[in-house]
Amino acid sequence: MRLTISSGGDFRKAVLAKKPDLYILGEVWHTSQPWLNGDEFHAVMNYPLSDSIKDYFLRGVKKTDQFIDEINGQSMYYKKQISEVMFNLLDSHDTERILWTANEDVQLVKSALAFLFLQKGTPCIYYGTELSLTGGPDPDCRRCMPWERVSSDNDMLNFMKRLIKIRKHASATIQHGKYSLQEIKPDVVALEWKYDGQILKAIFNQSTEDYLLEKEAVSLANNCQELENQLVISPKGFVIFIKEQLIVTGKL
Repeated sequence: MRLTISSGGDFRKAVLAKKPDLYILGEVWHTSQPWLNGDEFHAVMNYPLSDSIKDYFLRGVKKTDQFIDEINGQSMYYKKQISEVMFNLLDSHDTERILWTANEDVQLVKSALAFLFLQKGTPCIYYGTELSLTGGPDPDCRRCMPWERVSSDNDMLNFMKRLIKIRKHASATIQHGKYSLQEIKPDVVALEWKYDGQILKAIFNQSTEDYLLEKEAVSLANNCQELENQLVISPKGFVIFIKEQLIVTGKL
């Protein structure tokens, strides 16, 4: 159900009285603190995050240090319990599709989606993204679903399945863990989550040169080559690692 409301206090009380576990989502295109004080919406569509990711990964108009500052700043916008249920998206029925934004570059789209799925909140994809559906501004972004592309060997569909699997596996770590985001080399970004013995790490190469690192078990990679003792992340590529550490407790 979609409603246009100027004040949601009475609306929230009324609907939660009928169904206490209802999720009330607000469509606000900017920072939304006035609506997220516990008396109106549970969360909003996270357009500031969307804009930062698209400007950095898809449009290439944002410098790496500025991108990191924005992401870190956005993490402090709201209370923890609100950040955990933010509606994180990259495109919708009101915007051009991300493949269109990326000038049809699927590699850039994969990097943007991977980064989105590794952020606190609830990741959401617009129908057709998993099948590389493109489209310009509304109404072109509302093209019919290309069902004929569904197959077991569709690269984008299989990529999304693997990405969703990783998100599910590391959900608790992303929602409750300690987060860091830093530039480890010019235009190479390292993201890391740590929680309860699990370490999730991702490296995104937005530079124009290959990035080399020591070889280790990879959970998901794109535009990446495995050599005997090294991993080579090509421009527009990324790798995601998940490590499980054994925690031993007890008295000596």
